[in-house]
Amino acid sequence: MEAVILVGGEGTRLRPLNQHLPKALVPVLNRPFLSHMIEHLSKHGVNNITLAAGHFSKLLDDFVKDYSNPNLCISVEPEPLGTAGAVRYSVKNPSETFLVLNGDIFSSINISELLQFHNSKKSEVTIALTFVEDPSSFGVVQTNQHERINAFVEKPQQKEDISHWVNAGIYVINPNILENIPFGQFYMFETGLFPNLLKQGYHLYGYKHEGFWIDMGTLPKYFNLNSELLFNFGNDDSIKYGVNCDISETAVLEGPILLGDNVSIGSDSKLIGPVILGNDCYVGGGVEIKNSLIWENVTIDNDSIVNGVIIGSDEVLPSGSEVSNVAIAENNFVQIYD
Repeated sequence: MEAVILVGGEGTRLRPLNQHLPKALVPVLNRPFLSHMIEHLSKHGVNNITLAAGHFSKLLDDFVKDYSNPNLCISVEPEPLGTAGAVRYSVKNPSETFLVLNGDIFSSINISELLQFHNSKKSEVTIALTFVEDPSSFGVVQTNQHERINAFVEKPQQKEDISHWVNAGIYVINPNILENIPFGQFYMFETGLFPNLLKQGYHLYGYKHEGFWIDMGTLPKYFNLNSELLFNFGNDDSIKYGVNCDISETAVLEGPILLGDNVSIGSDSKLIGPVILGNDCYVGGGVEIKNSLIWENVTIDNDSIVNGVIIGSDEVLPSGSEVSNVAIAENNFVQIYD
């Protein structure tokens, strides 16, 4: 089974965290986000994965070198081609049905069941759907009683009487569909290919996924994803230690907390979860950290207070710092929540 993961976007809504890093490689539970997607696909028998890349392709090359199973390759578009255009450029001569996934989606979707649904419906395109309370910022997909798609509504007004099932960014596509995508041109699934296929009478179906799903493309959503997964990772008071951690006997840790390797926490410091510290982080004495996500090699010096913060790699907070509700990277401070 083959899959294409769309990782070519700039990810500007995550800045300043990813100014020099593709969105697909930002850490989630101290691992590159993309590694979670690959692991999930591999569990469902997907053994060939193409990363449809654009920006930061060299960093993705380095990431791919660590994998032998499943087989990973990178296709670098010469210019932005849109979601459908990127897939058309990446998949030259498909011989079988394949998967496409947006590279900023974290989902518990059962890929095997999705494929079974696609085959049982004799679908030509199956779009995974997820339920949201407010569909006004999503592409809504309407289906009939047999789950066949009969309408697309892009970002409806809140007052509209409309479905709450939206495009989840996961697709099953038959190989014959690619001929409908112009090669080398900018073309989108959501506003181009799918509506056009519907008009032409192709068989499009919606698979309703009722499990975990989150788009981590913004700072609040990225923050929430890490927090939710940390709670699910163990239990409410769990503390996971990396290797070679040095924790003062007078430090207080209240889970859930995830510590990377070589983390040092000084005397009388207090961590109140959810808190994630990446590898090689140093926390001085008398520091309080609450509800925060901290990347690798970060120093938080003595008597600092950190609450509701994301800190990018290699940052240093001097003694007595007080920060809250911000993402910090390369000395840039951006508010997380309005």
